[in-house]
Amino acid sequence: MVPVELIDELKKRANISYAEAKRILEENNGDLLESLITIENKKKNESGKNLFLKMTSRIKRGFLRGNQLKVIVVKDGETLVKLPITYVLLATVFGFYLILISLGIIFLSKCRVYVKEEVHKVKNGGGDKNG
Repeated sequence: MVPVELIDELKKRANISYAEAKRILEENNGDLLESLITIENKKKNESGKNLFLKMTSRIKRGFLRGNQLKVIVVKDGETLVKLPITYVLLATVFGFYLILISLGIIFLSKCRVYVKEEVHKVKNGGGDKNG
């Protein structure tokens, strides 16, 4: 059994509840220093997970935004190519020379290049919630 004074001290130092302080102290056989280290390690792990979630969320938003922006190649009023800007950026990274050749052909053939935003709204699945 862990003394109340230790539970109270850990609660104050770590800003946790009495129940959590008691549980952590019992896990660490009443050792206050080990309990504080356990809490610090737990907080570090949680902050690393939060950082990972934030980064993946930003990457996802970037891809979604990139898929809304379209690169459109037009000649004589006819659309020849319509690609999401994400594909164009990936092709630039992985196929740099192919992009240079494509740009040369586009400009020599007097095509026009536009970047246009296309926002697609999600439609309801059509099913009635009542069955």
